[in-house]
Amino acid sequence: MTATDTPPTDDELSEDNTLRRRIVQTFGGLGIVSFAGAMLTPLKSLGIEAQGGKVDVKGQNLVLAEKYKPKGGDTTYDVGKTVTKDMMTAPDSILTYPENLQNKNHYMIRLHRLNPDDLAAPTNIDWSSEGYVAYSAICTHLGCTVDWDTSKNPKTGKPFDHCYCHGSEYDPYKGAEVIRPPAPRALPQIGLQIADNGNVQLTSDFEGKVGP
Repeated sequence: MTATDTPPTDDELSEDNTLRRRIVQTFGGLGIVSFAGAMLTPLKSLGIEAQGGKVDVKGQNLVLAEKYKPKGGDTTYDVGKTVTKDMMTAPDSILTYPENLQNKNHYMIRLHRLNPDDLAAPTNIDWSSEGYVAYSAICTHLGCTVDWDTSKNPKTGKPFDHCYCHGSEYDPYKGAEVIRPPAPRALPQIGLQIADNGNVQLTSDFEGKVGP
């Protein structure tokens, strides 16, 4: 390090570590063309081939997996901040982890706050609370991290979950069912509740297999 160099800040290190956790896309089976296409996507969309987990997450709070600034808000919340009921307004979505599994990418969760009246089958409404609903953030096609697309989907007329690696789209209002392949199946839902202290808290494991 030269005299003019400065060490990275804690925020920069946190962001670098978050990106590294996402850039674990497996080379095998993708082929050069597919991998090159994936690398042209935003870095935060890259994830891993997730296999699900056996850890009991019931009762764990959700924490931010990336920095988050609410729409119209002045506060930016740091990675690791516990998600509370009043943090989000509908419709919106953020990437989260169970608080004790922040280094387990197969437990990355896309948490949405939507208008409760817009939620419909096959969403498990009992696993939602006050418009909050959560699904695995790992695409069921090849394991990239699913992003939140605020444009209106042509098929649903609402924002949707979008895997920028290969174009899969999911409808979070209807159980994260596939609305555009190549994803072969929906993102598995995970149960949640609003705890007495306002924290968004998990009540179940994923309903099915995570990832490919």
